[in-house]
Amino acid sequence: MNKKNLLIIDDDEELCEELQEILEDEGFSVKIAFSGIKGKDLLASGDFSLVLLDLKLPEINGLELLKFVRQTRPEMKVVIISGYTLRREENQGQTDFEKGLQGGTLEEADRIVNKPFHPETIIAAIKELTGQ
Repeated sequence: MNKKNLLIIDDDEELCEELQEILEDEGFSVKIAFSGIKGKDLLASGDFSLVLLDLKLPEINGLELLKFVRQTRPEMKVVIISGYTLRREENQGQTDFEKGLQGGTLEEADRIVNKPFHPETIIAAIKELTGQ
């Protein structure tokens, strides 16, 4: 497995393209999927060490993709990037969707980064998780 191959699955095309440029400048090879189905196809066929995964995606949501990764590629690192305010400890004030995340699947992510974020935050998380 190449520790420099990354996959971004997010339906925000502008964010994906910005992240791709930033991460390629850091020496990573980056592929992008703008939907859950395309992301699942790439996950099944690609040699990625880490996936940046949004939760709210067309067709297949990020939680389903996280389950898929853990079943098929448990060694792959997963960083959830989400516009939801995600808390692991506190259940008060959350939406029904966020409460649904507390069922165990979300805890299987290696890192959670809330949007908006600074590129340095993502770069640091990726380098730490991939040993770069």
